[in-house]
Amino acid sequence: MVIALLVIITLMWIPLGLFYLGEGDGKTCGAASGFVGLIVLAGTIIMFIGGDAMNGMLFGSFGVFYLTVAYCILAGTHLLEIWLGLSKSPQESVNRAIELCQRAIAMDSSLAQAHMRLGYIYAAMIRQHDKGIAEGEKALALAPNSADIVNGHAMILTYAGRLNEAIPLYREALRLNPKPPNNYYRHFAVALREAGQYDEAIVQLKKAIEQEPNDPLAYLVLTTVYSYAGHQEEACSAVAEVLRIRPTFHIEQLPQGTHRDLAIVEHENEALRSAGLL
Repeated sequence: MVIALLVIITLMWIPLGLFYLGEGDGKTCGAASGFVGLIVLAGTIIMFIGGDAMNGMLFGSFGVFYLTVAYCILAGTHLLEIWLGLSKSPQESVNRAIELCQRAIAMDSSLAQAHMRLGYIYAAMIRQHDKGIAEGEKALALAPNSADIVNGHAMILTYAGRLNEAIPLYREALRLNPKPPNNYYRHFAVALREAGQYDEAIVQLKKAIEQEPNDPLAYLVLTTVYSYAGHQEEACSAVAEVLRIRPTFHIEQLPQGTHRDLAIVEHENEALRSAGLL
């Protein structure tokens, strides 16, 4: 039983590893992690029944961990579908993401990623910025040296309008992870844009685009930065890239309640419209 479970766990790390390297599919990896978690927990029960309590306790903790990881990954896929305009019902996707995060926390309240993801949903999706900050602070206390957690809390603070706190955290996250996923660069650029630091925002977004040339969200943020900076021709070119990647994309597909100050959202929309996005 022990060897069989170790083989199953090892196989799970292939898609999961690819996912964390930016090559895997979130739903597939989340489902794989959840499936392995259930198999390991079933194996744990068999071990206890067979009198192998020591291995049962060991593998039981791993089973719970894999399930919580699955919940966090799957919650993230619901959020990404909203941002990319792929969700058939954004409200249903948000509700599902919250439910998954809460399940993860109920199983393991020390999982920093679950608190951070829930905090992001509160702040960016349902306009409960103070609750989002509270969850972000819990996550940061649990994993203060995790680049993802530091970056996540910076994102929450950005949507809450606390740029003076957010910008140093983005820099710290990039120090902890010099080759991060694109969401680091994109959200950092939003904070820099709102602080009027357009040139540095453009630098961060060009890093994102160099890393992922078909990232429509990077081009969307770049459009707003160019527009704010008065570079309308470049803004139109950035929108053209958005439509090259996602020809049917419309402004109304974007979440409209992200920032505490709704004037920021309207300013973003105006910039996108002026550059040619409908």
